[in-house]
Amino acid sequence: MSKQASPIAVGSFVIGAIVLIVAGVLLLGSGKFFTKTHTAVAVFPGNVKGLKVGAAVEFRGVRIGSVKDIKVLMDLPKKKVYVPVYFDIENGVIADMNFKQLSRQLPEKEWHAEVEKLI
Repeated sequence: MSKQASPIAVGSFVIGAIVLIVAGVLLLGSGKFFTKTHTAVAVFPGNVKGLKVGAAVEFRGVRIGSVKDIKVLMDLPKKKVYVPVYFDIENGVIADMNFKQLSRQLPEKEWHAEVEKLI
């Protein structure tokens, strides 16, 4: 006759597995689930060979975000192709000279206008 499993042992095993899964997701996600970002877009008329989703976005050598999406847009009447690259800029990376985060000082629309000037 086989021995019946203890409900406490089974419950402990399930809770332990859930804790390990959550810890693994947080570690592999580098905590990005809790990071607020701002999405921006840059449109390239030419080649973006080698650019991939997840690639780092750098400004003067400083990582400020990552590529979120890449599309190909075709303007058939004008026979032109554009490549918009959507990228997330991490909150708090860009600040003024007093180390105040621009995203907290400016309304969303003005913040995007200032970032567009940098792009």
